[in-house]
Parts: sequence; C-alpha cells; structure tokens
Amino acid sequence: MLKTRRRTALEEAAVDMAPLIDMTFLLLIFFLVNTNFIKETGIEVKRPEAASGEAQSGDLILIGISAAGTVHMNGKRIDLSSVRPTVAQMRLKTPKAPCIVVADEQVRAILFTRVIDECKLAGIEDVSFSTRSGEG
Repeated sequence: MLKTRRRTALEEAAVDMAPLIDMTFLLLIFFLVNTNFIKETGIEVKRPEAASGEAQSGDLILIGISAAGTVHMNGKRIDLSSVRPTVAQMRLKTPKAPCIVVADEQVRAILFTRVIDECKLAGIEDVSFSTRSGEG
C-alpha cells in the first residue's frame, strides 16, 4: 500500500510567485515597446508666432537653433558643417521622417536658410519650421 504524506497548513497556503513575476515583466516590456518618447532638440527657444501652423507627430528629425546662433541635435551642440551628415545618418534609420527646424525668433535668416539647405542636401524632402500658436 502506498503511503501518502500529509500536507501541513503552511504548505497548502503557499503561493507560487513565478507566474506573477513573469506577467509583470511581460506587461513592462509591452508598455515600453508601445510608448512614444518625446524628442527634444536640447535647447530652449522662443519660437515665432504663427496662426497657420499644423501639428506633426510620429518620427521627426528635430534641429534646434538658439538665439546665439548655435545648432543643436539630440541634446548636443553641432557645427553647421555637421548638420548634413548627422541628418543623413538619421534619415537611414527613419527614411520617411520629416525634418523640423526649431529656431528662436531672433535667429538670423542666413543661418536659418543654411540649416534648411543642409537638410535638403542630406536628402530630406519635407523640411519645415516650428512655430507657436498665435492664439495664446
């Protein structure tokens, strides 16, 4: 005859935590994969006001130009000569992404034009600039 071992009350009340931990990590991975992180240029600028601006979303290539005339991408200051290769490299990762130039309203037109020109020479067809709403 088989002997059966009698379980104690402590063994019956035990909860297996492995499935709970697995589900927690799966949910964490799911939310991280599906989260959109906001990209920034890395500088504070006072954008010019416009009444006809349109909001854009999705993958964007952002270039910031400060009032002092410095160019920034991904939180780092870059030279004007580095704009084209940097944008071309980013274009390889996201070929359809538009380029948005976030320039201070005090930026000289020549610098603004040169940055846009470098973006176009890097192969970006959709280059625009960021404004703030004229309604407040």
